[in-house]
Amino acid sequence: MNVKEFGEEIERIQEDIKDFSRPYSPCEYFHSREKLFREDQFKRAVDFFMDCQQKRFERKEDDAV
Repeated sequence: MNVKEFGEEIERIQEDIKDFSRPYSPCEYFHSREKLFREDQFKRAVDFFMDCQQKRFERKEDDAV
């Protein structure tokens, strides 16, 4: 995928995470989509996914306490 498409995919990941009711594993989220990415892009996307998801659900847990 080219740079513009990758940027759009990163934005989609961020938007998707906002709607999650629970944390997802990268395997669940990226299932069958991993082939769309170049190897270096896939690693960056997974890292971004994990970071965003951690921030989102840490805040939710903090609010519950």
